[in-house]
Amino acid sequence: MADKKQLKEAVATYKALCDALDRRKWKYTKEEEKLMVRFNVSGDDLNMSFVMFVDADRALVRLMSWLPFNATNNPDAVSRAVLQANYKMIAGSFDFNYKDGAIAFRLSASYKGAVLGDGAFNYMINVAANTVDDYNDELLMLDKGQITIEQFMKKHA
Repeated sequence: MADKKQLKEAVATYKALCDALDRRKWKYTKEEEKLMVRFNVSGDDLNMSFVMFVDADRALVRLMSWLPFNATNNPDAVSRAVLQANYKMIAGSFDFNYKDGAIAFRLSASYKGAVLGDGAFNYMINVAANTVDDYNDELLMLDKGQITIEQFMKKHA
């Protein structure tokens, strides 16, 4: 449980996040009691939903984006593809829930001993949007059997 100082830092970080989104003139939904915002980003062929929240206990800003499908047809291949994608990533990672096929991209940034500003928040959003947009189609095609795991691995070796 966050102490008063941690909570004060978290609230300030949440305000900075909201201010950064306001400067971008983005529409978003606030869940202030959870220090959370929700918004959408349009990619090349995909509307992506994002959640960003401030974790006061761990002094982190966390971003999550769930892919708009569950990989239930070919979870073995998709799980291997997610492992390969994560191996190649510099920032962030995909989580794959083998039980229900949900795939989420997550990225965190620590604000401990630092003040995060527009640049950090913009970086997080841009990395997440580009990564989800880049991998969404291939992971969906892999799950549907339209490409093989070998084709995915060859492209992402």
